[in-house]
Amino acid sequence: MIDPPAECSPRQWKVIETVREKFSCRDCEKISPPPAPFHVVARGWAGPSLLAMIMFQKLANISA
Repeated sequence: MIDPPAECSPRQWKVIETVREKFSCRDCEKISPPPAPFHVVARGWAGPSLLAMIMFQKLANISA
């Protein structure tokens, strides 16, 4: 019987940049930006998957 070794692939980090173009009204020429995308933590830099990974690691260390 051959047991395959358990390996962990390296984590991949990525930064998602959102470009928000400003629009102007043709009638009144008022410039208005579109609404900002939803963030899990207000003014935070961590995305939902990173927060989930951190919480999982913290809870895994507590219960072990």
